[in-house]
Amino acid sequence: MTGKTQSGRDIPAPPRIRGESERKVIHDLRQQRTWLIEQARAEAAAREDDFAGTLFKGLDPKNFSQADGDSCCLYLFGDTHPEFDAETGARLKD
Repeated sequence: MTGKTQSGRDIPAPPRIRGESERKVIHDLRQQRTWLIEQARAEAAAREDDFAGTLFKGLDPKNFSQADGDSCCLYLFGDTHPEFDAETGARLKD
């Protein structure tokens, strides 16, 4: 499944978070953060936005704040808390 950014660029669905154990949740959250950073970097490159690209290159999924996540989501989706379908990974619209 794929989704779309605010600019209309196709992106892969975000990684799912499994709730089977605390260890899996922590691992999956790190994968989701990595995915978010990679998508924000790719979006900045597609928009030829060097300023945002430089900001996103400095993000680290191991040291990721709520503000980092909000910045990535706002840049990608125009919303700080986008919702995705758990089964398909498709973005849910308001």
